[in-house]
Amino acid sequence: MRLTSSILPDAVIHGPYLDKRMDRMVVNIQEGPKRRNMAYARFLMQEHLGRRLDPLTEHVDHENEDRLDDRIENFQILTPAENTRKNRGEITWLEFTCPECEGPGVQNLRHVRGNQKKGRAGPFCGRSCAGKYSQKIQAQVAQRQEARR
Repeated sequence: MRLTSSILPDAVIHGPYLDKRMDRMVVNIQEGPKRRNMAYARFLMQEHLGRRLDPLTEHVDHENEDRLDDRIENFQILTPAENTRKNRGEITWLEFTCPECEGPGVQNLRHVRGNQKKGRAGPFCGRSCAGKYSQKIQAQVAQRQEARR
């Protein structure tokens, strides 16, 4: 389907289409030789307001969290910080015992899980314990390599 725009009068706009991840609608915009995709929600909000949104300071958010619900009354403009806070949700803190110094520690559970997925050791109470642990591991690896020779 071909759309028209008051904001982009010289552009050829096709869509909306479901994006590759199948979680939101996008439009394809061709301005001269340049082609780009834009979130359909952003396109609709720009048309509704009659101006371009600043990509660095204005994000279009779906109030009901359904990215396929592209009704104007479901949109709100947020700053990037507000949008991040809204999408991040509640922070869960993990209390643990540091494997290096055996002291208590507290970290964001999301960071701990992310590091575990990447195969990293820890969690540690701080950088100094992480560094000491890393030095021990490097020394053990060097000893094994030396023993193989």
